[in-house]
Amino acid sequence: MKTWITIIIMAVLMLTALVNANAQSPQGRNQSDRPEGMRPPPPPPEEIAADMLLEFDLDGDSKLDELELEEAIAARHQPPTPEDIAAKWTEEFDADGNGELSPEELAEALVAHQPPHGPHGPQADR
Repeated sequence: MKTWITIIIMAVLMLTALVNANAQSPQGRNQSDRPEGMRPPPPPPEEIAADMLLEFDLDGDSKLDELELEEAIAARHQPPTPEDIAAKWTEEFDADGNGELSPEELAEALVAHQPPHGPHGPQADR
């Protein structure tokens, strides 16, 4: 169980780092250039960890035991937003670095991120 919790924490931290990395695009845009409606990047992982400890370390030992960690993860779990996904796809598949996905780059992204097919997948009805 602790291994899964560690994996979940690492995934949250990696997603946070990915979003932070996307705050600065190849064209040198920073968050003040962000299109209206886009959220600012989340705080650094160290700041998130400190906030989680302050809020969820119920016994005051400056560590999160398994139950405290479950509470912290449940409170912070949010699926990626469309903005997060678009930034990730642009970073992964924008081969020429122009900040846009060409038809070929978009097709590559769609293939890489298509859901698995199987007896209960999208192809089951056909």
